[in-house]
Amino acid sequence: MPANFEIVDSRTVRAEDGREYDVFEAIGALPWVSQLCPLMPHQYAVSFKSPAWACDVVNAMVKATNPES
Repeated sequence: MPANFEIVDSRTVRAEDGREYDVFEAIGALPWVSQLCPLMPHQYAVSFKSPAWACDVVNAMVKATNPES
């Protein structure tokens, strides 16, 4: 279960324990995989191969921007 985060600004979130995380550092910590789909090439991160804190931080920012995501 992801931790609860407070959005501090456009690139920072704060955990319940007061620790702050930079969203761009979290994105950089994820092991990205290239999907070379000819119609829409993209990258994705596999959550079970990623640091839990990084997934939680990115998810918190994405859901803050789009709660239905």
